[in-house]
Amino acid sequence: MTIKLKQKTGYSEESYQQIFGNTSPIFLKGSSGFESRNKFVDGKRTLEIDKIVGEFYFPNIGVATVKFSPNLDLPNVADMQKVNLIGAQAIVIKNDVYVKAEKIEAVI
Repeated sequence: MTIKLKQKTGYSEESYQQIFGNTSPIFLKGSSGFESRNKFVDGKRTLEIDKIVGEFYFPNIGVATVKFSPNLDLPNVADMQKVNLIGAQAIVIKNDVYVKAEKIEAVI
């Protein structure tokens, strides 16, 4: 499926809604669950955490990696559990979609 969107500057909630709508993604825990990613300075990895990422399946769209703040209070979310992404935003760069969110909560 190809998504045709005009490129915008920066992440936005509007872009997220255009791409994903109101679907609740499914958390894909896999072997690692959430991963922390370290900052790079001058091409070298530092010990400082830059972001936390996790993979999510969006029904009828596919899998997307979602990034969160490094100080995210990680919830206990089971593999293949539906979730809500709070404050979700997206950006399209050269036909690639990048997603970030403030929080995640399990759908009960």
